[in-house]
Amino acid sequence: YVVCNPAGFATSEVYSARIAVNEISTAADLQELISSGGETNVINMLTADIDLSSYDGTWNNGDSSGFVGYLDGNGYTISNLTVSATADAEGSFIQRLYGGTITKVTFKDFDIRSTGKKVGIFGESYSGNIVNVKLENVYISGAEYVGLIGQVYEANGSLPLVIDRVSIINDDKHGIFTGARRAGGIIGLIQPNSTPRSNTLDIRISNCYVDSLIGAEAALTGEAETYATSIQHIGGVVGSYDHGSGGSLIENYSMSIDHCYFVGTIAGGNQLGGIIGYQNNTRPLTITNCVSLGTIY
Repeated sequence: YVVCNPAGFATSEVYSARIAVNEISTAADLQELISSGGETNVINMLTADIDLSSYDGTWNNGDSSGFVGYLDGNGYTISNLTVSATADAEGSFIQRLYGGTITKVTFKDFDIRSTGKKVGIFGESYSGNIVNVKLENVYISGAEYVGLIGQVYEANGSLPLVIDRVSIINDDKHGIFTGARRAGGIIGLIQPNSTPRSNTLDIRISNCYVDSLIGAEAALTGEAETYATSIQHIGGVVGSYDHGSGGSLIENYSMSIDHCYFVGTIAGGNQLGGIIGYQNNTRPLTITNCVSLGTIY
């Protein structure tokens, strides 16, 4: 590739980069990728559906260095993962998204439960890309900060967190549940560290569809329509958009939600919303072309 000026004339020497393709065909292949965090110059491509039932209770979701790789699901499905955890961010498929990319994949029939915080397909995120991803019949339950992503922090450098064309479709036996607060279909909590690692927190959510029960797990029984006030900050897309003590130290802090659609059920005590449950943040927030037709208890 070359660098061109506005007139289209090449102004640099020719650069090249070698990108390898790693085929993922077995559960063991996928486990190796996720536990290692991946590499930035490798496209990891599924070549078959992956059944993770053999990793019941033993899944290694990586470490605090985070997932930096590129996982191309190639239209295939990852299914039947069971996780039982106690520590924060351990209740997840990937512990920490750290600039990596996950695309063109379905997560189906997952059962992720934790007594800790930051629970989801991704426990936490420091930027990355989640594009063209489907969740189908996933059961995700944690103490707090629960969603597709449990908690979003500031960026890895200046990279945004891009979430586009994500759908969550759960039947009446599955959902996204919190024991206290901060649960959302896409993100449970947005809040930077008290001493941020970077000067950017840029979240871009678009073209997402959520049809799920979110909030109080007791709503699964269908017997109660009022819940403890401690079940709060519950949103169809984002649970809580919070400034935190470190927010004032971040210059580039913003979130946009565009063309998102919520038709599920929110069950909680207070501070509930079809798109966002709770906002404690004066930084830029833009919501455009969104619809909530869900039920809120």
